[in-house]
Amino acid sequence: MISGALLFGLAWAILGCFKFKEELPAGILCLYGVAFAVFCGVLWECYEFTCDSLFAMNLQRYLSAGRALAGRAALLDTMGDLIAGLAGSLLFSCWSYWRLKNDRSWLKTFFFKKYSPDD
Repeated sequence: MISGALLFGLAWAILGCFKFKEELPAGILCLYGVAFAVFCGVLWECYEFTCDSLFAMNLQRYLSAGRALAGRAALLDTMGDLIAGLAGSLLFSCWSYWRLKNDRSWLKTFFFKKYSPDD
């Protein structure tokens, strides 16, 4: 669940790198954060599947004691990861929505800050 919240925050940090309309509704910003977090989770599962297929790494936990699992047992790791990422991003989204409604400038706390060696 932590990864979903962290990826949600990363989505907003990346958003700060671009010029965007700061008056975007809080709901749209939260939807963007959840979508980004879920998309990253799907990409991660694709990475695990590729490593399992090409290098027999068992990242998706489809092997147990050397025997291949089938059906629901084979899906538990993947679905658990996807559901945890979604749950974390949704929880953080609810909290973020409330914070944005009360203090719009809170969004800027996620933005990357430019570093200058002279500082």
